[in-house]
Amino acid sequence: MKMEKDDLRSLKGVGPSVEDKLKNLNIFKQTDLLFHLPSRYEDRTTIKKIGALEADIEAQVEGEILLSSMVFRGRRMLMVQISDGTGIMTLRFFTFNKYQKDALKKGLTIRCFGKTRKTTSGIEMIHPNYEILDSNKKNHLPNTLTPVYPTTQGLSQGKLRSLISQALKNRLDNIEDLLPTKIASELGLGPLAHALKETHRPKKESLDLETLSPAKKRLVTEELIANQIGMRKIKRASKNQSAIPLKKTAIKQQLVSGLPFELTESQKKVEAEICSDLSLAQPMMRLLQGDVGSGKTVVAAIAISIAVDSGFQSVLMAPTELLAEQHKQNLDQWFEPLGIKTGLLKSKLKAPEKRVLTQGIASGDCQAIIGTHALFQESIEYKNLALVVVDEQHRFGVEQRFSLINKAKNNGIVPHQLIMTATPIPRTLAMTAYGDLDNSIISE
Repeated sequence: MKMEKDDLRSLKGVGPSVEDKLKNLNIFKQTDLLFHLPSRYEDRTTIKKIGALEADIEAQVEGEILLSSMVFRGRRMLMVQISDGTGIMTLRFFTFNKYQKDALKKGLTIRCFGKTRKTTSGIEMIHPNYEILDSNKKNHLPNTLTPVYPTTQGLSQGKLRSLISQALKNRLDNIEDLLPTKIASELGLGPLAHALKETHRPKKESLDLETLSPAKKRLVTEELIANQIGMRKIKRASKNQSAIPLKKTAIKQQLVSGLPFELTESQKKVEAEICSDLSLAQPMMRLLQGDVGSGKTVVAAIAISIAVDSGFQSVLMAPTELLAEQHKQNLDQWFEPLGIKTGLLKSKLKAPEKRVLTQGIASGDCQAIIGTHALFQESIEYKNLALVVVDEQHRFGVEQRFSLINKAKNNGIVPHQLIMTATPIPRTLAMTAYGDLDNSIISE
């Protein structure tokens, strides 16, 4: 079978098993390896003297193996002692195999990297990275920092480094600069390929990250722009989608007039924005910000009442069952006098209770459904869901919100969405993180 140039299988050391592990890291092709960035770096460019080592530092040392033996001190352990002439260090391995035990022989020279600790018996390292040096050839030190990557079970740092090195060699010249040259120049940003190379292979002087910052700035800018383009596409796509116009306001007026308090000017402003959105044949996608106690729930209740008055269902999704129960109590005190039927869908419902509730949801008898993740279970069928309210969106995954939206889709019709948060979000950050949503704030 002919391999594509960007195919993972064309890399040395990648078979079906390694390919599956890479997929766990969202790596599906060689180019993805280039964008799998280090989480930190290790300085393996120098050798430290054992006699000069302090505790609780990362260090690299070389020494001759003086002793290698398996000992039992409550548990099996491989203990190796090395010396470089300035001192003696103990290496301890609690997990090891026969190959390691046989390979670490007295008289061999070893280079190891790890975190030091001091005990009554001297300086030690627990499970250091190591390599046995060949006395017949020069063992060069790297001239760049050693990257440490996010990984998954069964995929070692050494394996990832090897694969990324191959991908850099194979694919770096094929990386396309999506950022226009003029913009990159105005921002003082270098080419993307150079930024990737510098990030994976920074020079030693970059340990303080000062000289690495231009490369990081280039990658961060690229990611932010890609994020905003994605948000714009989502927002534009939503304008091309169809939703049910929700315009009836008789129940809303009864709800507002029956409240034991008057809405603030800020609440009235936000209510008007939401009502305007709901009246359109495109889905509302609005972020509602407000401190705890600012009245976001009553504004959400107004939106739900409009949907119910128009003959459609609504859901309110909360991150915890406790918060869902609190929302149910608040909505009931406002909705019961209006004849709006609510339901609380949670994981701990007894089978008979859940059966009655799911039947009510499927028939449309239950008009406002409150719950957690249980709202998008496969067994839950909605009759005509037209409004989705999500509380504390940042505590849900994007996939979870969209799985609920997808359940509500009917012949291309998608529900209106109202996202609530009590977390203060600066305007610029809201534009970045929630660029696909219109923004409303209850400020009083």
